[in-house]
Amino acid sequence: MPFDIYSIKHSCGPHPFICLNFDFRKIPGESTEYLIKTQFITQENIEAKADLLMEQYSRTASLFPHNVALIPVGDDFRYNKEKEMEQQYTNYKKLIDYINEHRKKYNAEISFGTPVDYFNAIRERYDRFPTLKGDFFVYADIFNEGRPAYWSGYFTTRPYYKILSRELEHNLRSLEILFTIAFNRARQEGSSNAFKIYEKNYEKMILARRNLGLFQHHDAITGTSKANVMRDYALRLFESIEDTVKLQEKTIELLVQRKPLEHNAYIVTEGGRNVEFIAYNALAQERLEVITIHTLTPRVKILDASGRTVEIQINPVWNITETSYTSRKIVPSDKEYEVMFVAKLAPLSLTTFTAAYDEDGYQGKMATLYCNECQDEKNKAFEVRNKQPGDIQLENYKMRLLFDEQSGFLKSVTKKNMGKQIQCAIKFAAYKSAQFHSGAYLFKTDPEQRSSEKDVLEQYGDLTILITSGPLASDVTAIYGPFLAHTVRIYNSNSVLDSAIYIENDIDFETPPKNRETELFMRFITDIENGASENPEFYSDLNGFQYQKRVKVSAIGVEGNYFPITSGAFIQDERMRLTLLTTHAQGAASLEPGQLEVMLDRRTLYDDYRGMGEGVIDSRLTRHRFWLTLETIDGAQRSGATGDGSDSSENRKPSATEDRPAEYQLPSIFANSLSNGLNYPANLFIVERYDETSQIELHRAVQLLAVQFPCDLHILNLRTLTESTLPLFPSSSALLVLQRQAYSCRIGSEEMISYFCGNGSATNPTDHGGGSGTIGTGNTSENEIPVHAAGTTDGRKQLQLFRRLRIDSIDATSLTGLHAGDPIRSFTDIYLDPMELKTYKLTFVK
Repeated sequence: MPFDIYSIKHSCGPHPFICLNFDFRKIPGESTEYLIKTQFITQENIEAKADLLMEQYSRTASLFPHNVALIPVGDDFRYNKEKEMEQQYTNYKKLIDYINEHRKKYNAEISFGTPVDYFNAIRERYDRFPTLKGDFFVYADIFNEGRPAYWSGYFTTRPYYKILSRELEHNLRSLEILFTIAFNRARQEGSSNAFKIYEKNYEKMILARRNLGLFQHHDAITGTSKANVMRDYALRLFESIEDTVKLQEKTIELLVQRKPLEHNAYIVTEGGRNVEFIAYNALAQERLEVITIHTLTPRVKILDASGRTVEIQINPVWNITETSYTSRKIVPSDKEYEVMFVAKLAPLSLTTFTAAYDEDGYQGKMATLYCNECQDEKNKAFEVRNKQPGDIQLENYKMRLLFDEQSGFLKSVTKKNMGKQIQCAIKFAAYKSAQFHSGAYLFKTDPEQRSSEKDVLEQYGDLTILITSGPLASDVTAIYGPFLAHTVRIYNSNSVLDSAIYIENDIDFETPPKNRETELFMRFITDIENGASENPEFYSDLNGFQYQKRVKVSAIGVEGNYFPITSGAFIQDERMRLTLLTTHAQGAASLEPGQLEVMLDRRTLYDDYRGMGEGVIDSRLTRHRFWLTLETIDGAQRSGATGDGSDSSENRKPSATEDRPAEYQLPSIFANSLSNGLNYPANLFIVERYDETSQIELHRAVQLLAVQFPCDLHILNLRTLTESTLPLFPSSSALLVLQRQAYSCRIGSEEMISYFCGNGSATNPTDHGGGSGTIGTGNTSENEIPVHAAGTTDGRKQLQLFRRLRIDSIDATSLTGLHAGDPIRSFTDIYLDPMELKTYKLTFVK
């Protein structure tokens, strides 16, 4: 493997200036460091070059316990010219042939090969291999200073783009599911106009897939491209987000069979006019969703799909007027209001709500506001009171939160079922970047600073604390100038949401050079004993799958102890776990016992010499959203769970091996649900009635699934396949990608497990997510999804997983759908182990 970075210069052996002799690319017009040293192989120089090369290969091979060495030949942006391919192959072929002809002299044999050839050769020499538990984070190189440089900066670099990528991922997935159902339903029901519209717009969905795939490049999702390149990526992402939202509208029109819809509009209920809006739940489970809409009047009520009035809360939309950053006034707007309510949405469904003008007024719905100097004579709707001296308290029937009077930040949480105050303080600070050593890729704190942390909030002396208290939710917002608006909210909805804490941060570094060399983090300081004082532990997720234990190594500094998280992280001891769930990838660390921190944003003015060629100074206003949970850990296994993580279910299907699975730390079922809600929020669409005189009746509750899936069986995607002979047209087949989201029954309360996995909707839970992951047909056990089979005129059975949509066949396939597997005769043949992913090809009746 390469001794440093992965170019040819560093991959043939330990001496880069010798390796430069063996990069044979010579393209007219190019000027690079290897052009002077490189000589094409001739009869005159081949012996000398072979000796030189074999010395380097031998040094590389000496590092391994076997006699096989893999030498990569290439680099980024290589083999983009046919001429280079010819040059590299021809010259290496001469060397290989010469060395093989003189096998006795060099005691070696060389051949072109692939990684598969390499591992096959090793397997011929070894029966058992040492195993590695974990991953290769944090990557470090020893480039030009002879000491490690840690690549932990890109975990967080340019969070705005990372969030934008997640937005497209969510909307593309939502569209894929809707499109597959609507397109095939239109075909089966003879809706030719809708069918043609979907065919015509399918190309936009292909483009969205490509733009999302393009952004997974290792210099895109990482945020490590030049600023102008990142802007181009952002435009592509934004264009595809718009396309996927508009195409969702088109599919929903067919599924509710009514007039066109608009997305993310303001709802106007003045003059007695009712406005309908549709909430689309793209998950395969029932969910509770906090829905917020904006209205132009507080005189509003919300009706559910059955016409019943739901409980709402009307919050202010804060109007910030400023002549300068030192003289700001924040008042509630008298032209715009936020209406909040908690909706229970059926699995994979479209639910229509109505915002109606309320003749009875808005008493009892309005939030009470506590803020010094926030009174506004124009707005009579809200009651605004002065904030009283002392610490601030928020409370619901599950917990009590205490906030610091001076900073507005959380100090502690009291869980009422425990009757004990738990330290859970939030702190914002920043690391000062080491110039030229911290950039888009690298993270390193300034070694000349006495303390690695700096108080970035002290420069914003105009702190404003806003408190909102209402019948459904209460929150505290601390505003530090334009730099930070930090909100902590708890709900009082008599639901499971009341057990979690919602956190929102709006961060704006302002224009450069403000906040230069700043690496901003949010830290949670608790009394959880997560490891020894010198070696605290925390767990971070790997791409939303298993959680990996991370143990602090003091010798490698702050930068070497930062790890990537994609959806969550937690710290724990024997009695308590703190879990932080996030909407996007970022870096996280636990540097002291009881602490968990996440990097929020970074501004480094200098390049770190890893290829970007500039600093990171194009940060922009970004909203970061989190869920925080404090859950108890049950030492004894609950019913249906076994201590070793094995499956206690009697109807368990045998696995390939009967070895006991390794014991992993897993999230609770509640944490999984909150994470799914962050990644796949319900989409809202406004129903626009172009003819107010017509009596249009919507199908107010459209359920697309025949039944609810088990609580841990997630539809990762339902993706229409392209016609093999018509590359821009959709086919009648789709890939159903399923994921079994493992969870631990030891974390949280039995009330949570009963809520999410009750009513026959769960697989058999064990401590580590074991049990039946089966989809069934006919009369099934409580661990299966009953999927109806409808008869046809020729006597065959047609599988119905979705309402009003007939499936002709199901075939197992590889994860990407490229390699066909066996046909699936019954849904009981579908089985997923915890944390497993499987793909099935569904072919719909034409």
